[in-house]
Amino acid sequence: MFIYRSALTHLDTDPILVDPGIDLTQEGGPLLDQDPYLARALNMQSNPLHASFHIETHLAHIPSGHEEVERLEALRETFDPLEIATRYRRSMTLLEQSDIVVGRRELFSQTAMTLPCREHQLLLGEPGLAKSLYVETVYSLIEGANVFKIQLTKGTPEEALVGPLDISKLKQGVYQHNVTGSLIEADFAFLDELFNANDHALLSLNSILHERKFQKGAQQVVARLQSALATSNVVRYNAQTEAAIDRFISVAYLSPLENALDRVHMARSHNRLGGNIQKQPPIEKVTLPEFDFLCDVIAENVDSFSVTIPAHHYYLQDVIVSKYLESVKSDSGSDGAEARISDRTRAKAMRFAKASAILNGRTQVSDSDLEALGYTLAPLGHPDNYTQRYMKIASEVLSGIKASDRDLIDSLLTLSDDIRTLESERILGTRSIDPTVLERIALFCRTTSVGAITFQAVSKALKDVHPTHKAVHELRELVEEKLALAKCRVDKKNDDLLVSL
Repeated sequence: MFIYRSALTHLDTDPILVDPGIDLTQEGGPLLDQDPYLARALNMQSNPLHASFHIETHLAHIPSGHEEVERLEALRETFDPLEIATRYRRSMTLLEQSDIVVGRRELFSQTAMTLPCREHQLLLGEPGLAKSLYVETVYSLIEGANVFKIQLTKGTPEEALVGPLDISKLKQGVYQHNVTGSLIEADFAFLDELFNANDHALLSLNSILHERKFQKGAQQVVARLQSALATSNVVRYNAQTEAAIDRFISVAYLSPLENALDRVHMARSHNRLGGNIQKQPPIEKVTLPEFDFLCDVIAENVDSFSVTIPAHHYYLQDVIVSKYLESVKSDSGSDGAEARISDRTRAKAMRFAKASAILNGRTQVSDSDLEALGYTLAPLGHPDNYTQRYMKIASEVLSGIKASDRDLIDSLLTLSDDIRTLESERILGTRSIDPTVLERIALFCRTTSVGAITFQAVSKALKDVHPTHKAVHELRELVEEKLALAKCRVDKKNDDLLVSL
């Protein structure tokens, strides 16, 4: 029984005032009239846990004392992130080794990292490569998930994605879509033949994929969508399709199986199963609440558990990506357009590293996780072997950085943060600086006196640093440039970094 005992503010409507103690499930009740999704969720008798979870997720403003929210919170406290991650990874491995989809080990690895990051994956390849079967097989692992499926064509209207116009609203002069059962309400999506869609449909799709919201005039609806897997036999390039491609961090180019054993395995499996995933032996699944919890852990939305990233790995990852892009650019055999990595993708990259870590049973990102980013940041299966190139460059960079240089990277990054903090405090005229910031800078300058911290002292300390690796040397120079810029911005009289305090 879902009982609401206070005022409720719906996500996309004005506040709704409900009398104390009203039954939310009452037919014709005020909430069910205005929230078709809530009505559908409450009727999911086969999976009440799924229903309560999404009520908590999308109506998070329900008072914390609400019995269903409390039940979900209590349930989530029993979840073990490492156990869920291990079970999810094991299930993916069992699928990869099953008789349904054969010879796609690297593709499963890419998908396994993509979904827990709530990102999207694009599968490209000629017809007949079981792309659709692959997507359906993957989604079968998440129990209770609502999957929106559509085959896109040039004639696919926007309404097929976001729902038809609400006629009753239209009669009142309100232009609004009824999103019930649409992509907006789905947990996951299967977008078949993505690039057959017309530009108008792609425009709406791009907003939902990236911003997780649908906006049209006065109507603004938050989308539940976590991830989309899209397929296409061809790629067409224009402004809208390039924007769509950028929404898919993980891209895989599929080609016919090259290994004879894989082809024989595929033929024998098809003879037995006919591509019917229902005929495969049962594989342990992950429930939607468990999967969402795993996603929240990776997104750092769970206070009780986290996957940590050593500071130096952020810089080393940037070095790897830069060297990879330089390598692609210098390759005269390709223009490298498919290997482009946007700033947005760079910013999101370390979430994939965290996913790799927890899926391998670790709570801290390691070098192997940075190498594994080749599965997602580089297009998998491309004829120019971008994934292999990325992983080779990552291995070379990481093996060349000694422990002492990694410690130095950590110190330089911390110093850079502290310089930015002091610069901001000086500009704002604040006198309440965290003493630990001053202590760290004093330690870097090898002095015990905070009063001895000057621009000149910090600059001298930087020059006394002698990295053994070129990339670390370049980082030191960048911090020196940042220090000089900070001096120009805030110091007009002398070299005292703290002169105004």
